[in-house]
Amino acid sequence: MRDPARIKRILDKLNTLWNANPDQRLGQLIANLSRPYLTFRPPDIFNVEDDRWEELLDKKLKCLAQILPVQIKKELTKDGG
Repeated sequence: MRDPARIKRILDKLNTLWNANPDQRLGQLIANLSRPYLTFRPPDIFNVEDDRWEELLDKKLKCLAQILPVQIKKELTKDGG
């Protein structure tokens, strides 16, 4: 059984990332997140394990933390991103 705690953890990271890019639609956010790492065909996304999505979110959040204002960096650190 997968760890149910992963759901809130991953959604919190997605929430932080999306709030840093509020003009993006959810589909855009997912597509942009996955583009460098996946071939981005529906079966690829369907079969990606949650820990891999969390890895991708962590990488994107770390990149954002380098360019965002200090207050947002603090929020990212608090959220575990």
